[in-house]
Amino acid sequence: MIYKNIVRTNNPMEMLPFERDFDFFKSYYPQEFTYPRNSEEKDKIKQFQMYILIAGEMVPNSTRSNDNVLSRSLLFIDLDDVNETETEFLQKISNKLSKVNYCLYPTLSHITNEKIRYRLVLELDRSVNRLEYETLLLGISSDLGIDFDVDESNKVWSQGQGAPVFTEKSKNSPIFYQEKEKPVPVDNFLKKIKESSIYKKNKRNQASYKGFDNYQYTGEKYTGKLLNKIAEGVTEGDRNIWFTSLLGSFFNQGVTAENAYKLATVINENFLDFPLEDKELITIFKSIMARELRKRGGEIDKPIT
Repeated sequence: MIYKNIVRTNNPMEMLPFERDFDFFKSYYPQEFTYPRNSEEKDKIKQFQMYILIAGEMVPNSTRSNDNVLSRSLLFIDLDDVNETETEFLQKISNKLSKVNYCLYPTLSHITNEKIRYRLVLELDRSVNRLEYETLLLGISSDLGIDFDVDESNKVWSQGQGAPVFTEKSKNSPIFYQEKEKPVPVDNFLKKIKESSIYKKNKRNQASYKGFDNYQYTGEKYTGKLLNKIAEGVTEGDRNIWFTSLLGSFFNQGVTAENAYKLATVINENFLDFPLEDKELITIFKSIMARELRKRGGEIDKPIT
């Protein structure tokens, strides 16, 4: 299934009726925006206007969360800050992916022949779970052989990826849609990845987490869920909603306002790739604290000013 929504909404993800998830990109007409002049305009588009997608299976009528995403059917990879010309980049993608079905389109920040930022979508021959998805991201990213940065947000299981868009600075860049080849053979590729040196090196780097592969998380304990949520962090476009939920959880569990704010600042500085500005975090905090005061009809404790 393909699920569509915008970031800043509490509504469930909208399920779109496609027999084959990859067909979505064949018929979808990109949204058009004016190129954002600054990060504030970009965040506004990404949070309130631009559609995001999840391909796979979710809990029916649910919002985005790691618990609500059950599987993935398409692999999304954001290719940012490519250190090659656009022509070289597109040729390498074409050569590397000549035998599989894929869609490649410029993202909101892309500027033709200047700031090369594309989103790659690969059709998979079967749905995958979270660990398989992360392994495929690692292997396919390295296998492409292109000098680029992979957006860390791709690794977030419930991350919604932006649908195709155009601005006046990307309208001359092409959208590629190759559908007459084959989907990526998941089992064969997973085997290839696990035999590769980059996978083994990555596993060695995680040696301090020995035993994780055999650990079965039951999701029974509230504290465990909360700590997992903090450790996993959040993507740039979802920070406000994430902190709203997190601070609400703190207050519901009896954390004082002063300690809730201290924890929020530590989390913001150490667990987010793109921390919020202090004034924005304070605004969210005050809003949640005011809501809690209204609910309880009295003071929580000394407020942050």
